[in-house]
Amino acid sequence: MLDLVFQLIEAVPWWAWLLAVLAAVPAFLMAWVSALAIGSAAGANHAVLTPRQRRLGSYGYWASLLAIPATAAFGLACLAALLWVVFR
Repeated sequence: MLDLVFQLIEAVPWWAWLLAVLAAVPAFLMAWVSALAIGSAAGANHAVLTPRQRRLGSYGYWASLLAIPATAAFGLACLAALLWVVFR
């Protein structure tokens, strides 16, 4: 099984892994910024929001919080694959 994973990693060129890493960094930062923006906007305007808007704000906040470790794991996996392809 692990042999198949290494074959798939080596089938992708190094520059594609580099592009994936470079795409994961802004995605990670955007997830942080979204979580901060949604959380602060929903918290500051909590009294004037309708229950539906509060619920949607909560969903957006939690989705952004879940995206933070997901994009970090994706970026680190792509970085590990890039280093494997370049320095194998």
